[in-house]
Amino acid sequence: MHGATGLHPDRPIILDDRDYYCLQYNRNGTIIVQMDTEAPQEVVGPSLLITSPGHRFLFGNDEGWNHNFIAFRGERVKDYIRSGLLPVVPALRRLTSANDFSDLFECCVRALRDGDHLQASHLFEGLLVRLHKPSEESKPLAHYEAVRELAATMRDAPDEHYDLEQCASGMHISEAHLRRLFRSLIGSPPKKFLLQCRLNAASEWLAASRMPIKQIASHYQFESVHHFSRVFKNHCGVPPGRFRREALGR
Repeated sequence: MHGATGLHPDRPIILDDRDYYCLQYNRNGTIIVQMDTEAPQEVVGPSLLITSPGHRFLFGNDEGWNHNFIAFRGERVKDYIRSGLLPVVPALRRLTSANDFSDLFECCVRALRDGDHLQASHLFEGLLVRLHKPSEESKPLAHYEAVRELAATMRDAPDEHYDLEQCASGMHISEAHLRRLFRSLIGSPPKKFLLQCRLNAASEWLAASRMPIKQIASHYQFESVHHFSRVFKNHCGVPPGRFRREALGR
């Protein structure tokens, strides 16, 4: 799966003899689409074109257009189509409530650029679900980027204290809903994710410095050196002291 975004010039795009599917999201303006030898279709405003293998697509307009795309293939796509989650017919559709769809599409493309394929898969499936609710008003999709930023901050600064209730309040959602969004997007609950970030950072310090273990435990918000040692052994297989000796020995 890969995606991109940008302004396209005033010339048509031809997709022919491709072995992948593609979501072509047109943010605004007019798009004219012809599939195989069928009569051309025209949609004004936000729209989505779903291109699929085995067909020839000619699309564009005379003015250029601002659009994103996500290309994908694989065995899972067949399941999407069989279940109706991926509606390949009709190929072109107008989006009646596109703001949240646009935000989600942008997040998915950004996750693909960052190489975060697990998150991109979750976001992509959210896009497909969104296609079946075209008139629904903005939902938690607007919070996806905030959750991603929270996870990135935890990864970069695992020594900080994070109050999930306060974080949720800043997003204007409940703490329980923040936990659900975080687990859906990142792949694990926020506390478990933060703990892993702290253990990863602590292991780097153990391997690269002679800072006392008690000080490392305190720095990464562990209650005591005993608590840190127990958690570290459960996750890494050896106590922190042994981990350091083996790392320095290597």
